[in-house]
Amino acid sequence: MPKFTCFPPAKINLFLEVLGKRTDGYHSIHSFFIPVTLCDELTIEKTDDYTITLDSSIDCRIEDNLVWKAARRLQDYFSVKSGAKIRLQKNIPTGAGLGGGSSDAAYTLKMLNLLWNIGADKETLCDIAASLGSDCPFFIESRPAIATGRGEILQTVEYMQHGSILLVHPRIHSNTALAYSHFNFNPEHGIKKPQCLINNMSTYKNDFEESVFAQHPILYSIKDTLYSSGAYYASMTGSGSTMFGIFDNTDTAEKSPLVQQYTTHIVGLYNPHLFETFFQT
Repeated sequence: MPKFTCFPPAKINLFLEVLGKRTDGYHSIHSFFIPVTLCDELTIEKTDDYTITLDSSIDCRIEDNLVWKAARRLQDYFSVKSGAKIRLQKNIPTGAGLGGGSSDAAYTLKMLNLLWNIGADKETLCDIAASLGSDCPFFIESRPAIATGRGEILQTVEYMQHGSILLVHPRIHSNTALAYSHFNFNPEHGIKKPQCLINNMSTYKNDFEESVFAQHPILYSIKDTLYSSGAYYASMTGSGSTMFGIFDNTDTAEKSPLVQQYTTHIVGLYNPHLFETFFQT
C-alpha cells in the first residue's frame, strides 16, 4: 500500500491583535503568520479497510486528536471507503502557541487527499481545515500570510526573513481560552481597527502579552533577555508560552544565555518549495 512521509511546520505570529468579540463566540484577530523550520514528522499509509489508526505520543483519546479528526472529517466529506494507518512524531511542543496540532491536521488532509485520490482543490481543503481549527487553513499552503476573521481568512504576502529566529520554550502552559477571557469588548463599539503595519516592525505587538505576562512574569524576563542578547525583535507567539527573538545571525542567537536555561530551537523561514515533497516510502 502507498505510504508517504511529510514534515508539518510550526508557525509564529510576528504580531497578533485581538480586535473584538464576534457574534459566533470567536474573536476577530489581525495577525501575521509565518511558518518556521521546526517540524513534526507525519507518515500515512493507505489501507483497504475503513479504519483509521494513529500512533502518537500525545496523551489524549484518539478521537480528540486533531490528526485523527482531520482524517475522519475528510473521509466522511468525500465518502471514502479506504482507511489509513498514521504515525505522528512530535517535535513541535504542544500547547505552546506554535500551531503544531493545526499543522499536523492540515498536512493529514493534504496527504490523504493524494493517497485516497480525492482530488480536492485548495479551497475545499481550507474549508475542511477551518472546521477543525481557526489556524488550520494557514497550513494548507504554509506561506507567510496576514490572518483576519478568526484566523481563517488569509492573504499571502511576500516576506524575506533575514537572520535567525530563536524559539524559547519555558514549559509553561498558557490557556488560550483564559487569555481571551481577559479582553472585555463593548459590542456597541464594534470591531477595533488594526494598528500593526506589516512594513513597520515598530508597530508590531502581541495583545496577549499583557495578561499572560501578568500570570507568568518569567515570560517578560525572557523577552527582556532576548533583547539584551542582541535580538532586533522579540515577542510571544500566539497566546504563549513560546517566546521568540529575531537575530541578525545564528552565531548571535546561539550565544544567548537562554540557550543554556531553556529548551530552544534556532529556526528559519519554512519554504514550501523545499519542504513540501511528500516522500514515498
